[in-house]
Amino acid sequence: AVDLARWMRALATGKVITASSYAQMIAPARLTSGRTADYGMGIVLVSPDGARRLGHGGYGGGFSAQAAYYPEREKTVVLMLNRFVFPEYVERRIARRLLGIPEATLRAVPLSADERKRYAGTYDIGVRGSDSAVVERDGKLWFENRPLPPQPLTYVGNGEFVRDGQPYGYRLYFGPDSPERELRILGMGMMTWYGRRRP
Repeated sequence: AVDLARWMRALATGKVITASSYAQMIAPARLTSGRTADYGMGIVLVSPDGARRLGHGGYGGGFSAQAAYYPEREKTVVLMLNRFVFPEYVERRIARRLLGIPEATLRAVPLSADERKRYAGTYDIGVRGSDSAVVERDGKLWFENRPLPPQPLTYVGNGEFVRDGQPYGYRLYFGPDSPERELRILGMGMMTWYGRRRP
């Protein structure tokens, strides 16, 4: 973990590549739709806690890892685990403490049955065989994206949902209501996935 933390800092401070190459690496990629992604060249650019964050993670087959560099504070957080978990949840909690950011809290906003129906549907996220779905069961919305188990959702307002009890977990952002409603998913290594509801 220490070597990876040193690597993240060396990469960002011109010891591995030039400053202009690094600037290209951390520039948001332009999508074919013309929008920009929260992803550069191998670097996730999502900063969900208010502090600029550059990093990447990975997991599978009994391991998990996450590395994040906070350039304005010159702080790096690295986790390497010998088990499958979502390491970004732990990394974000450590980073918030290290950066003096208060713990995240959840304030659930109630949704009526009609409001829940407006979010339900199958969403094409551009990965063959991996549609995501928002389904209603027993008065609650759930996020489904196989092979992961279904995730219960809490509405926090402004078209935004989080996983129940997990302010550091999955986050779903919905665009305005329409048959092809847009969805942005923040999860899986702090990467952002973009999709549209199938009509």
